[in-house]
Amino acid sequence: MPQVKLNIFAKLLILLFLLMFPVGLLYGYSNWTSVNLIKTQIQDLNYNRLTFFMNQIETNTSQMAVLTSVLSRDYSVQSLQAKNNFSTYSEISSLNAVEQKLRLQQLASPWKNQIAVYYPQAKLIVPGRAVLPEAFNLRSIVSQSRKELWHYEPIGGDPKNGYQFAHYELDNYSGDPDELLQVTKAFFHDTILSDMLFNFNKDKAGETFLYHPDYAPISRSAAPLPHKKELVAYLNGKPLDEFRNRTVDIEGQAYMVNALKSNNLGWYLIDVVPINKILTPITKNTNLFYYSIAALLLLGTLGSLWLYRNVQLPIKELLLAVRRMRHGDYSVRVQRTTGSEFDYLFSSFNYMADETQHLIEKVYAEQLQSKEAKLKQLQSQINPHFLYNCLFYIMNMATLKEEEAVVAMSLNLGEYFRYTTRNENQRATVEEELKLVRNYLVIQNLRMQRLEYDIDIPQEMMGLEIPRLTLQPIVENAVIHGIEPQLGDGFIRITGIRKGRENRILVEDNGIGMTREAIEELQQKMSGPHDEELGYGVWNVHQRLSYRFGEGAGLTLEANPEGGMRFILHWTDPTSEEGQ
Repeated sequence: MPQVKLNIFAKLLILLFLLMFPVGLLYGYSNWTSVNLIKTQIQDLNYNRLTFFMNQIETNTSQMAVLTSVLSRDYSVQSLQAKNNFSTYSEISSLNAVEQKLRLQQLASPWKNQIAVYYPQAKLIVPGRAVLPEAFNLRSIVSQSRKELWHYEPIGGDPKNGYQFAHYELDNYSGDPDELLQVTKAFFHDTILSDMLFNFNKDKAGETFLYHPDYAPISRSAAPLPHKKELVAYLNGKPLDEFRNRTVDIEGQAYMVNALKSNNLGWYLIDVVPINKILTPITKNTNLFYYSIAALLLLGTLGSLWLYRNVQLPIKELLLAVRRMRHGDYSVRVQRTTGSEFDYLFSSFNYMADETQHLIEKVYAEQLQSKEAKLKQLQSQINPHFLYNCLFYIMNMATLKEEEAVVAMSLNLGEYFRYTTRNENQRATVEEELKLVRNYLVIQNLRMQRLEYDIDIPQEMMGLEIPRLTLQPIVENAVIHGIEPQLGDGFIRITGIRKGRENRILVEDNGIGMTREAIEELQQKMSGPHDEELGYGVWNVHQRLSYRFGEGAGLTLEANPEGGMRFILHWTDPTSEEGQ
Protein backbone atom coordinates (compact mmCIF):
# COMPACT_ATOMS: atom_id res chain seq x y z
CA MET A 1 0.00 0.00 0.00
CA PRO A 2 1.52 3.37 -1.00
CA GLN A 3 2.46 5.69 1.85
CA VAL A 4 0.38 8.89 1.97
CA LYS A 5 2.46 12.02 2.44
CA LEU A 6 0.82 15.10 3.94
CA ASN A 7 1.83 18.62 3.04
CA ILE A 8 2.23 21.46 5.52
CA PHE A 9 -1.29 22.79 4.96
CA ALA A 10 -2.85 19.41 5.68
CA LYS A 11 -0.74 18.98 8.81
CA LEU A 12 -1.76 22.42 10.10
CA LEU A 13 -5.44 21.64 9.53
CA ILE A 14 -5.11 18.28 11.30
CA LEU A 15 -3.38 19.98 14.24
CA LEU A 16 -6.14 22.60 14.41
CA PHE A 17 -8.87 19.97 14.44
CA LEU A 18 -7.03 17.92 17.05
CA LEU A 19 -6.95 21.01 19.30
CA MET A 20 -10.63 21.75 18.79
CA PHE A 21 -11.88 18.18 19.07
CA PRO A 22 -11.40 17.77 22.89
CA VAL A 23 -13.05 21.16 23.47
CA GLY A 24 -16.04 20.19 21.34
CA LEU A 25 -16.20 16.76 22.98
CA LEU A 26 -16.21 18.19 26.52
CA TYR A 27 -18.79 20.79 25.63
CA GLY A 28 -20.95 18.19 23.93
CA TYR A 29 -20.93 16.02 27.05
CA SER A 30 -21.67 19.00 29.29
CA ASN A 31 -24.44 20.16 26.98
CA TRP A 32 -25.95 16.66 26.87
CA THR A 33 -26.00 16.48 30.66
CA SER A 34 -27.52 19.96 30.97
CA VAL A 35 -30.15 19.24 28.34
CA ASN A 36 -31.25 16.04 30.07
CA LEU A 37 -31.42 17.77 33.46
CA ILE A 38 -33.36 20.78 32.18
CA LYS A 39 -35.58 18.58 30.06
CA THR A 40 -36.47 16.49 33.13
CA GLN A 41 -37.19 19.60 35.19
CA ILE A 42 -39.34 21.10 32.45
CA GLN A 43 -41.22 17.83 32.08
CA ASP A 44 -41.94 17.73 35.81
CA LEU A 45 -42.97 21.39 35.76
CA ASN A 46 -45.36 20.86 32.85
CA TYR A 47 -46.85 17.80 34.48
CA ASN A 48 -47.35 19.67 37.76
CA ARG A 49 -49.05 22.57 35.96
CA LEU A 50 -51.24 20.08 34.11
CA THR A 51 -52.12 18.36 37.39
CA PHE A 52 -53.02 21.70 38.98
CA PHE A 53 -55.25 22.60 36.04
CA MET A 54 -56.95 19.22 36.18
CA ASN A 55 -57.51 19.62 39.92
CA GLN A 56 -59.30 22.89 39.23
CA ILE A 57 -61.64 21.15 36.81
CA GLU A 58 -62.20 18.25 39.17
CA THR A 59 -62.82 20.54 42.16
CA ASN A 60 -65.32 22.74 40.37
CA THR A 61 -67.21 19.87 38.78
CA SER A 62 -67.27 17.95 42.08
CA GLN A 63 -68.45 21.06 43.92
CA MET A 64 -71.24 21.59 41.39
CA ALA A 65 -72.25 17.94 41.67
CA VAL A 66 -72.35 18.15 45.46
CA LEU A 67 -74.37 21.37 45.41
CA THR A 68 -76.77 19.80 42.96
CA SER A 69 -77.14 16.78 45.24
CA VAL A 70 -77.77 18.99 48.28
CA LEU A 71 -80.28 21.07 46.36
CA SER A 72 -82.16 18.00 45.12
CA ARG A 73 -82.75 16.99 48.76
CA ASP A 74 -83.95 20.40 49.84
CA TYR A 75 -87.40 20.31 51.41
CA SER A 76 -88.75 23.13 49.23
CA VAL A 77 -87.55 21.42 46.07
CA GLN A 78 -88.97 18.05 47.06
CA SER A 79 -92.24 19.60 48.15
CA LEU A 80 -93.18 20.24 44.52
CA GLN A 81 -93.01 16.54 43.61
CA ALA A 82 -96.64 15.93 44.67
CA LYS A 83 -98.02 19.07 43.12
CA ASN A 84 -100.07 18.76 39.97
CA ASN A 85 -101.68 22.18 39.81
CA PHE A 86 -99.88 25.44 40.63
CA SER A 87 -102.88 27.71 40.85
CA THR A 88 -103.08 28.41 44.56
CA TYR A 89 -101.07 31.04 46.35
CA SER A 90 -99.13 28.52 48.44
CA GLU A 91 -98.18 26.47 45.44
CA ILE A 92 -97.01 29.55 43.53
CA SER A 93 -95.04 30.68 46.56
CA SER A 94 -93.33 27.27 46.78
CA LEU A 95 -92.45 27.44 43.12
CA ASN A 96 -90.96 30.92 43.52
CA ALA A 97 -88.96 29.73 46.51
CA VAL A 98 -87.47 26.88 44.48
CA GLU A 99 -86.53 29.26 41.67
CA GLN A 100 -84.90 31.61 44.19
CA LYS A 101 -82.84 28.76 45.63
CA LEU A 102 -81.74 27.66 42.16
CA ARG A 103 -80.49 31.17 41.37
CA LEU A 104 -78.62 31.35 44.66
CA GLN A 105 -77.10 27.95 44.00
CA GLN A 106 -75.86 29.12 40.58
CA LEU A 107 -74.22 32.15 42.18
CA ALA A 108 -72.41 29.94 44.66
CA SER A 109 -70.45 28.22 41.90
CA PRO A 110 -67.32 29.88 40.41
CA TRP A 111 -68.42 28.75 36.94
CA LYS A 112 -71.30 30.10 34.99
CA ASN A 113 -73.72 27.21 35.19
CA GLN A 114 -77.39 26.50 35.27
CA ILE A 115 -79.49 24.26 37.51
CA ALA A 116 -82.92 22.97 36.62
CA VAL A 117 -85.32 20.64 38.35
CA TYR A 118 -87.50 18.31 36.32
CA TYR A 119 -90.79 17.00 37.76
CA PRO A 120 -91.82 14.19 35.40
CA GLN A 121 -95.18 13.56 37.05
CA ALA A 122 -96.23 17.19 36.72
CA LYS A 123 -94.33 17.57 33.45
CA LEU A 124 -92.76 20.75 34.80
CA ILE A 125 -89.32 22.32 34.52
CA VAL A 126 -88.08 24.81 37.11
CA PRO A 127 -87.03 27.53 36.37
CA GLY A 128 -88.98 28.46 33.30
CA ARG A 129 -92.22 26.68 34.09
CA ALA A 130 -91.74 24.94 30.77
CA VAL A 131 -93.31 21.60 30.19
CA LEU A 132 -90.85 18.81 29.47
CA PRO A 133 -90.50 18.12 25.73
CA GLU A 134 -91.79 14.86 24.43
CA ALA A 135 -88.27 13.92 23.31
CA PHE A 136 -87.08 13.98 26.93
CA ASN A 137 -85.88 10.40 27.56
CA LEU A 138 -85.74 9.45 31.22
CA ARG A 139 -84.25 6.05 30.47
CA SER A 140 -81.32 7.68 28.64
CA ILE A 141 -80.76 10.03 31.57
CA VAL A 142 -80.76 7.13 34.02
CA SER A 143 -78.30 5.17 31.87
CA GLN A 144 -75.88 8.12 31.49
CA SER A 145 -76.04 8.99 35.19
CA ARG A 146 -74.92 5.51 36.13
CA LYS A 147 -71.93 5.59 33.77
CA GLU A 148 -70.44 9.06 34.39
CA LEU A 149 -70.77 11.82 36.93
CA TRP A 150 -70.95 14.30 34.06
CA HIS A 151 -71.82 13.45 30.53
CA TYR A 152 -71.42 15.38 27.27
CA GLU A 153 -74.59 16.14 25.32
CA PRO A 154 -75.80 18.45 22.54
CA ILE A 155 -77.75 21.48 23.74
CA GLY A 156 -81.46 20.98 23.13
CA GLY A 157 -80.69 17.65 21.50
CA ASP A 158 -79.28 19.40 18.40
CA PRO A 159 -75.45 19.42 17.84
CA LYS A 160 -75.80 22.65 15.88
CA ASN A 161 -76.57 24.46 19.14
CA GLY A 162 -73.30 23.33 20.67
CA TYR A 163 -72.49 20.96 23.52
CA GLN A 164 -72.70 21.08 27.28
CA PHE A 165 -71.70 18.99 30.28
CA ALA A 166 -74.65 17.83 32.39
CA HIS A 167 -74.99 16.16 35.80
CA TYR A 168 -78.25 14.52 36.88
CA GLU A 169 -79.47 13.78 40.41
CA LEU A 170 -82.34 11.27 40.53
CA ASP A 171 -84.55 11.56 43.63
CA ASN A 172 -86.33 8.55 45.08
CA TYR A 173 -85.48 6.41 42.07
CA SER A 174 -86.82 2.88 42.49
CA GLY A 175 -85.63 1.47 39.18
CA ASP A 176 -88.67 2.29 37.12
CA PRO A 177 -88.28 5.52 35.10
CA ASP A 178 -92.05 5.91 34.99
CA GLU A 179 -92.18 6.26 38.79
CA LEU A 180 -89.38 8.87 38.90
CA LEU A 181 -90.60 11.95 40.79
CA GLN A 182 -87.71 14.42 40.45
CA VAL A 183 -84.59 14.96 38.30
CA THR A 184 -82.17 17.74 39.28
CA LYS A 185 -79.87 18.79 36.44
CA ALA A 186 -76.72 20.97 36.62
CA PHE A 187 -75.12 21.85 33.33
CA PHE A 188 -72.52 24.23 31.88
CA HIS A 189 -71.42 25.08 28.37
CA ASP A 190 -68.14 23.60 27.10
CA THR A 191 -66.96 27.14 26.25
CA ILE A 192 -66.17 27.54 29.97
CA LEU A 193 -63.48 24.87 29.61
CA SER A 194 -62.25 26.23 26.26
CA ASP A 195 -61.89 29.71 27.89
CA MET A 196 -59.91 28.16 30.73
CA LEU A 197 -57.72 26.35 28.23
CA PHE A 198 -57.18 29.60 26.33
CA ASN A 199 -55.86 31.30 29.48
CA PHE A 200 -53.82 28.20 30.30
CA ASN A 201 -52.24 28.17 26.82
CA LYS A 202 -51.20 31.83 26.98
CA ASP A 203 -47.43 32.36 26.87
CA LYS A 204 -46.95 28.61 26.72
CA ALA A 205 -45.12 26.48 24.21
CA GLY A 206 -47.44 23.96 22.62
CA GLU A 207 -51.12 23.47 23.40
CA THR A 208 -53.32 21.85 26.03
CA PHE A 209 -56.75 20.49 25.11
CA LEU A 210 -59.46 18.10 26.32
CA TYR A 211 -59.74 14.88 24.39
CA HIS A 212 -62.41 12.22 24.14
CA PRO A 213 -62.29 9.49 21.46
CA ASP A 214 -66.01 9.98 20.64
CA TYR A 215 -66.06 13.78 20.31
CA ALA A 216 -64.09 16.62 18.81
CA PRO A 217 -61.36 18.01 21.10
CA ILE A 218 -62.18 20.98 23.29
CA SER A 219 -59.49 23.58 22.91
CA ARG A 220 -58.77 27.22 22.34
CA SER A 221 -55.31 28.60 21.73
CA ALA A 222 -53.81 31.74 20.25
CA ALA A 223 -51.21 29.55 18.48
CA PRO A 224 -52.83 26.20 17.54
CA LEU A 225 -50.65 23.15 17.30
CA PRO A 226 -49.43 22.57 13.67
CA HIS A 227 -50.00 18.81 13.69
CA LYS A 228 -53.06 18.66 15.95
CA LYS A 229 -55.19 16.53 13.60
CA GLU A 230 -52.40 14.02 13.11
CA LEU A 231 -51.80 13.90 16.87
CA VAL A 232 -55.50 13.33 17.65
CA ALA A 233 -55.53 10.52 15.07
CA TYR A 234 -52.46 9.05 16.77
CA LEU A 235 -54.14 9.17 20.20
CA ASN A 236 -57.19 7.21 19.05
CA GLY A 237 -57.05 3.71 20.48
CA LYS A 238 -53.99 4.39 22.66
CA PRO A 239 -54.00 3.59 26.41
CA LEU A 240 -53.81 7.22 27.53
CA ASP A 241 -53.66 6.36 31.22
CA GLU A 242 -49.98 5.49 30.67
CA PHE A 243 -49.09 8.69 28.83
CA ARG A 244 -46.64 10.71 30.84
CA ASN A 245 -43.70 12.55 29.29
CA ARG A 246 -44.16 10.42 26.18
CA THR A 247 -42.23 11.55 23.09
CA VAL A 248 -44.27 11.33 19.90
CA ASP A 249 -42.88 11.99 16.42
CA ILE A 250 -45.35 13.53 13.95
CA GLU A 251 -44.06 14.23 10.42
CA GLY A 252 -40.51 14.72 11.63
CA GLN A 253 -41.50 16.96 14.57
CA ALA A 254 -40.94 15.58 18.08
CA TYR A 255 -43.58 16.37 20.73
CA MET A 256 -43.67 15.69 24.45
CA VAL A 257 -47.16 14.46 25.41
CA ASN A 258 -48.75 14.22 28.88
CA ALA A 259 -52.25 12.91 29.51
CA LEU A 260 -54.43 13.12 32.65
CA LYS A 261 -57.92 11.67 32.91
CA SER A 262 -60.78 13.59 34.54
CA ASN A 263 -62.70 11.13 36.70
CA ASN A 264 -65.68 13.48 36.79
CA LEU A 265 -65.92 14.35 33.10
CA GLY A 266 -64.49 11.16 31.62
CA TRP A 267 -62.26 13.24 29.30
CA TYR A 268 -58.48 13.37 29.04
CA LEU A 269 -56.50 16.55 29.49
CA ILE A 270 -53.75 16.36 26.84
CA ASP A 271 -50.71 18.60 27.04
CA VAL A 272 -48.53 18.72 23.90
CA VAL A 273 -45.26 20.64 23.78
CA PRO A 274 -42.78 20.71 20.86
CA ILE A 275 -39.47 19.54 22.24
CA ASN A 276 -37.53 22.02 20.12
CA LYS A 277 -39.40 24.91 21.83
CA ILE A 278 -38.61 23.49 25.25
CA LEU A 279 -34.95 23.39 24.42
CA THR A 280 -34.84 26.73 22.57
CA PRO A 281 -32.66 28.55 25.18
CA ILE A 282 -30.25 25.64 25.36
CA THR A 283 -30.24 25.35 21.59
CA LYS A 284 -29.36 29.04 21.27
CA ASN A 285 -26.44 28.66 23.66
CA THR A 286 -25.34 25.51 21.87
CA ASN A 287 -25.53 27.22 18.50
CA LEU A 288 -23.58 30.18 19.87
CA PHE A 289 -20.84 27.84 21.03
CA TYR A 290 -20.77 26.03 17.71
CA TYR A 291 -20.65 29.34 15.87
CA SER A 292 -17.68 30.32 18.03
CA ILE A 293 -15.97 27.01 17.28
CA ALA A 294 -16.73 27.48 13.57
CA ALA A 295 -15.30 31.02 13.72
CA LEU A 296 -12.15 29.74 15.41
CA LEU A 297 -11.84 26.97 12.84
CA LEU A 298 -12.35 29.49 10.06
CA LEU A 299 -9.70 31.81 11.47
CA GLY A 300 -7.37 28.86 11.96
CA THR A 301 -8.06 27.68 8.43
CA LEU A 302 -7.43 31.16 7.05
CA GLY A 303 -4.17 31.29 8.99
CA SER A 304 -3.21 27.89 7.66
CA LEU A 305 -4.21 28.99 4.18
CA TRP A 306 -2.00 32.06 4.51
CA LEU A 307 0.91 29.86 5.51
CA TYR A 308 0.03 27.46 2.71
CA ARG A 309 -0.01 30.23 0.14
CA ASN A 310 3.16 31.96 1.30
CA VAL A 311 5.19 28.90 2.31
CA GLN A 312 3.72 25.65 1.01
CA LEU A 313 2.85 26.81 -2.51
CA PRO A 314 6.33 28.28 -3.21
CA ILE A 315 7.92 25.10 -1.92
CA LYS A 316 5.50 23.00 -3.96
CA GLU A 317 6.16 25.00 -7.12
CA LEU A 318 9.89 24.69 -6.64
CA LEU A 319 9.49 20.95 -6.00
CA LEU A 320 7.43 20.52 -9.19
CA ALA A 321 10.06 22.43 -11.15
CA VAL A 322 12.79 20.16 -9.77
CA ARG A 323 10.74 17.08 -10.71
CA ARG A 324 10.19 18.39 -14.23
CA MET A 325 13.92 18.96 -14.60
CA ARG A 326 14.51 15.46 -13.30
CA HIS A 327 12.25 14.09 -16.06
CA GLY A 328 14.06 16.00 -18.76
CA ASP A 329 12.15 19.30 -19.04
CA TYR A 330 15.02 21.76 -18.74
CA SER A 331 12.98 24.70 -19.99
CA VAL A 332 11.03 24.94 -16.71
CA ARG A 333 11.28 28.26 -14.83
CA VAL A 334 9.73 29.50 -11.58
CA GLN A 335 7.89 32.79 -12.20
CA ARG A 336 6.29 33.29 -8.74
CA THR A 337 7.04 36.47 -6.79
CA THR A 338 6.50 36.18 -3.03
CA GLY A 339 8.33 39.18 -1.62
CA SER A 340 10.18 36.88 0.75
CA GLU A 341 13.34 34.79 0.89
CA PHE A 342 11.81 32.45 -1.68
CA ASP A 343 12.48 35.03 -4.41
CA TYR A 344 16.24 34.55 -4.02
CA LEU A 345 15.76 30.78 -4.02
CA PHE A 346 13.67 30.99 -7.22
CA SER A 347 16.16 33.23 -9.00
CA SER A 348 18.97 30.85 -8.05
CA PHE A 349 16.97 27.91 -9.38
CA ASN A 350 16.22 29.74 -12.64
CA TYR A 351 19.92 30.58 -13.08
CA MET A 352 20.86 26.94 -12.48
CA ALA A 353 18.14 25.80 -14.91
CA ASP A 354 19.40 28.23 -17.58
CA GLU A 355 22.94 26.92 -17.27
CA THR A 356 21.78 23.29 -17.26
CA GLN A 357 19.54 23.78 -20.29
CA HIS A 358 22.30 25.56 -22.19
CA LEU A 359 24.75 22.76 -21.48
CA ILE A 360 22.24 20.00 -22.34
CA GLU A 361 21.12 21.72 -25.55
CA LYS A 362 24.73 21.97 -26.60
CA VAL A 363 25.35 18.26 -25.94
CA TYR A 364 21.98 17.39 -27.52
CA ALA A 365 22.80 19.33 -30.67
CA GLU A 366 26.10 17.51 -30.96
CA GLN A 367 24.36 14.13 -30.54
CA LEU A 368 21.74 15.13 -33.08
CA GLN A 369 24.36 16.06 -35.60
CA SER A 370 26.09 12.76 -34.93
CA LYS A 371 22.83 10.86 -35.51
CA GLU A 372 22.11 12.75 -38.71
CA ALA A 373 25.60 12.02 -39.97
CA LYS A 374 25.20 8.35 -39.12
CA LEU A 375 21.81 8.26 -40.85
CA LYS A 376 23.18 9.83 -44.00
CA GLN A 377 26.05 7.39 -43.87
CA LEU A 378 23.55 4.53 -43.67
CA GLN A 379 21.55 5.91 -46.54
CA SER A 380 24.61 6.42 -48.68
CA GLN A 381 25.79 2.87 -48.11
CA ILE A 382 25.19 0.63 -51.14
CA ASN A 383 25.19 -3.06 -50.73
CA PRO A 384 27.78 -4.16 -53.32
CA HIS A 385 26.50 -7.72 -53.32
CA PHE A 386 22.94 -6.52 -54.12
CA LEU A 387 24.27 -4.24 -56.89
CA TYR A 388 26.51 -6.96 -58.40
CA ASN A 389 23.63 -9.43 -58.51
CA CYS A 390 21.42 -6.90 -60.25
CA LEU A 391 24.13 -6.04 -62.82
CA PHE A 392 24.84 -9.72 -63.53
CA TYR A 393 21.09 -10.21 -63.98
CA ILE A 394 21.01 -7.36 -66.55
CA MET A 395 24.03 -8.81 -68.38
CA ASN A 396 22.50 -12.30 -68.53
CA MET A 397 19.16 -10.99 -69.72
CA ALA A 398 20.91 -8.89 -72.38
CA THR A 399 22.79 -12.00 -73.58
CA LEU A 400 19.51 -13.86 -73.79
CA LYS A 401 17.96 -10.95 -75.70
CA GLU A 402 15.39 -10.47 -72.85
CA GLU A 403 15.03 -6.77 -73.46
CA GLU A 404 11.90 -6.32 -71.26
CA ALA A 405 13.63 -7.90 -68.26
CA VAL A 406 16.69 -5.65 -68.81
CA VAL A 407 14.47 -2.54 -68.99
CA ALA A 408 12.42 -3.52 -65.93
CA MET A 409 15.51 -4.25 -63.85
CA SER A 410 17.22 -1.03 -64.93
CA LEU A 411 14.21 1.17 -64.20
CA ASN A 412 13.51 -0.33 -60.78
CA LEU A 413 17.21 -0.34 -59.90
CA GLY A 414 17.52 3.32 -60.88
CA GLU A 415 14.43 4.35 -58.90
CA TYR A 416 15.67 2.37 -55.95
CA PHE A 417 19.13 4.00 -55.77
CA ARG A 418 17.78 7.46 -56.53
CA TYR A 419 15.50 7.27 -53.48
CA THR A 420 18.09 5.73 -51.14
CA THR A 421 20.79 8.26 -51.99
CA ARG A 422 18.56 11.35 -51.56
CA ASN A 423 19.56 13.10 -48.34
CA GLU A 424 17.89 16.53 -48.50
CA ASN A 425 14.79 15.45 -46.52
CA GLN A 426 14.91 12.98 -43.66
CA ARG A 427 11.16 12.44 -43.68
CA ALA A 428 8.91 10.72 -46.20
CA THR A 429 5.28 9.72 -46.51
CA VAL A 430 4.10 6.16 -46.22
CA GLU A 431 3.20 6.30 -49.92
CA GLU A 432 6.80 7.21 -50.89
CA GLU A 433 8.19 4.45 -48.68
CA LEU A 434 5.84 1.91 -50.29
CA LYS A 435 7.01 3.01 -53.73
CA LEU A 436 10.59 2.20 -52.73
CA VAL A 437 9.47 -1.14 -51.28
CA ARG A 438 7.70 -2.05 -54.54
CA ASN A 439 10.85 -1.20 -56.52
CA TYR A 440 12.87 -3.40 -54.21
CA LEU A 441 10.39 -6.29 -54.37
CA VAL A 442 10.15 -6.08 -58.17
CA ILE A 443 13.95 -6.31 -58.36
CA GLN A 444 13.97 -9.31 -56.02
CA ASN A 445 11.10 -10.89 -57.93
CA LEU A 446 13.03 -10.55 -61.17
CA ARG A 447 15.98 -12.27 -59.57
CA MET A 448 13.93 -14.89 -57.68
CA GLN A 449 10.88 -16.10 -59.51
CA ARG A 450 9.64 -17.78 -56.35
CA LEU A 451 9.01 -14.48 -54.43
CA GLU A 452 5.50 -13.06 -54.21
CA TYR A 453 4.20 -10.12 -52.20
CA ASP A 454 0.97 -8.34 -51.25
CA ILE A 455 0.60 -4.73 -50.01
CA ASP A 456 -2.61 -3.58 -48.28
CA ILE A 457 -2.28 -0.11 -46.74
CA PRO A 458 -5.41 2.09 -46.14
CA GLN A 459 -5.55 5.29 -48.15
CA GLU A 460 -5.85 7.33 -44.94
CA MET A 461 -2.33 6.25 -43.95
CA MET A 462 -0.64 7.13 -47.25
CA GLY A 463 -0.04 10.77 -46.28
CA LEU A 464 1.44 10.03 -42.86
CA GLU A 465 5.07 11.09 -42.43
CA ILE A 466 7.65 8.64 -41.12
CA PRO A 467 11.47 8.65 -41.18
CA ARG A 468 13.00 7.82 -44.57
CA LEU A 469 14.11 4.22 -45.18
CA THR A 470 11.83 2.79 -42.49
CA LEU A 471 10.01 0.04 -44.41
CA GLN A 472 12.65 -1.02 -46.94
CA PRO A 473 15.22 -2.26 -44.38
CA ILE A 474 12.54 -4.41 -42.73
CA VAL A 475 11.44 -5.90 -46.09
CA GLU A 476 15.06 -6.44 -47.06
CA ASN A 477 15.71 -8.20 -43.76
CA ALA A 478 12.70 -10.49 -44.40
CA VAL A 479 13.93 -11.36 -47.93
CA ILE A 480 17.60 -11.95 -47.08
CA HIS A 481 17.28 -13.66 -43.68
CA GLY A 482 13.86 -15.25 -43.99
CA ILE A 483 13.05 -16.24 -47.60
CA GLU A 484 16.43 -16.68 -49.41
CA PRO A 485 17.69 -19.40 -47.00
CA GLN A 486 14.66 -21.62 -47.69
CA LEU A 487 14.04 -23.61 -50.89
CA GLY A 488 10.31 -23.12 -51.30
CA ASP A 489 8.25 -20.17 -52.51
CA GLY A 490 8.47 -16.96 -50.54
CA PHE A 491 5.69 -14.59 -49.66
CA ILE A 492 5.73 -11.14 -48.04
CA ARG A 493 2.58 -9.36 -46.84
CA ILE A 494 2.53 -5.65 -45.83
CA THR A 495 -0.60 -4.52 -43.96
CA GLY A 496 -1.57 -1.14 -42.46
CA ILE A 497 -3.91 -0.60 -39.48
CA ARG A 498 -5.04 2.78 -38.16
CA LYS A 499 -7.19 3.34 -35.03
CA GLY A 500 -7.57 6.97 -34.05
CA ARG A 501 -4.05 8.33 -33.67
CA GLU A 502 -2.55 4.85 -33.32
CA ASN A 503 -0.83 3.48 -36.46
CA ARG A 504 0.63 0.04 -37.20
CA ILE A 505 2.32 -1.43 -40.26
CA LEU A 506 2.82 -5.22 -40.25
CA VAL A 507 5.52 -6.86 -42.42
CA GLU A 508 5.02 -10.64 -42.47
CA ASP A 509 6.99 -13.36 -44.27
CA ASN A 510 6.83 -17.13 -44.49
CA GLY A 511 10.58 -17.62 -44.18
CA ILE A 512 12.59 -19.76 -41.81
CA GLY A 513 11.62 -17.63 -38.77
CA MET A 514 13.38 -17.46 -35.40
CA THR A 515 13.07 -19.18 -32.05
CA ARG A 516 11.27 -17.42 -29.22
CA GLU A 517 14.52 -16.95 -27.32
CA ALA A 518 16.19 -15.39 -30.37
CA ILE A 519 13.23 -13.02 -30.89
CA GLU A 520 13.35 -11.88 -27.25
CA GLU A 521 17.12 -11.35 -27.41
CA LEU A 522 16.84 -9.35 -30.67
CA GLN A 523 13.99 -7.24 -29.23
CA GLN A 524 16.04 -6.45 -26.16
CA LYS A 525 19.12 -5.50 -28.20
CA MET A 526 17.10 -3.09 -30.37
CA SER A 527 16.24 -1.00 -27.31
CA GLY A 528 19.84 -0.72 -26.16
CA PRO A 529 22.99 0.74 -27.68
CA HIS A 530 24.06 -0.54 -31.06
CA ASP A 531 25.68 -3.96 -31.18
CA GLU A 532 28.07 -4.66 -34.05
CA GLU A 533 26.73 -8.20 -34.34
CA LEU A 534 23.17 -6.86 -34.76
CA GLY A 535 23.71 -4.76 -37.88
CA TYR A 536 22.25 -1.34 -38.54
CA GLY A 537 19.01 -2.17 -40.40
CA VAL A 538 16.48 -3.31 -37.79
CA TRP A 539 18.16 -1.42 -34.88
CA ASN A 540 18.25 1.83 -36.89
CA VAL A 541 14.55 1.61 -37.79
CA HIS A 542 13.54 1.04 -34.15
CA GLN A 543 15.74 3.87 -32.87
CA ARG A 544 14.54 6.40 -35.46
CA LEU A 545 10.84 5.62 -34.83
CA SER A 546 11.38 5.98 -31.09
CA TYR A 547 13.32 9.19 -31.57
CA ARG A 548 10.80 10.64 -34.02
CA PHE A 549 7.52 9.78 -32.23
CA GLY A 550 8.61 9.44 -28.63
CA GLU A 551 8.33 6.69 -26.03
CA GLY A 552 6.01 3.85 -27.04
CA ALA A 553 6.88 4.01 -30.74
CA GLY A 554 9.28 1.62 -32.43
CA LEU A 555 9.59 -1.87 -33.89
CA THR A 556 8.17 -5.05 -32.32
CA LEU A 557 9.10 -8.61 -33.38
CA GLU A 558 6.97 -11.71 -33.03
CA ALA A 559 6.54 -15.08 -34.70
CA ASN A 560 4.09 -15.28 -37.60
CA PRO A 561 1.28 -17.76 -36.79
CA GLU A 562 1.50 -18.96 -40.43
CA GLY A 563 5.27 -19.48 -40.17
CA GLY A 564 8.09 -17.01 -40.52
CA MET A 565 8.35 -13.64 -38.83
CA ARG A 566 6.14 -10.64 -38.22
CA PHE A 567 7.64 -7.14 -37.86
CA ILE A 568 5.26 -4.47 -36.42
CA LEU A 569 6.08 -0.79 -36.88
CA HIS A 570 3.91 1.23 -34.48
CA TRP A 571 3.66 4.91 -33.65
CA THR A 572 1.19 7.61 -32.56
CA ASP A 573 0.48 10.72 -34.63
CA PRO A 574 1.94 13.84 -33.01
CA THR A 575 -0.74 16.41 -32.12
CA SER A 576 1.50 19.47 -31.92
CA GLU A 577 5.02 20.63 -32.42
CA GLU A 578 5.62 19.90 -28.73
CA GLY A 579 4.56 16.32 -29.32
CA GLN A 580 6.92 16.13 -32.27
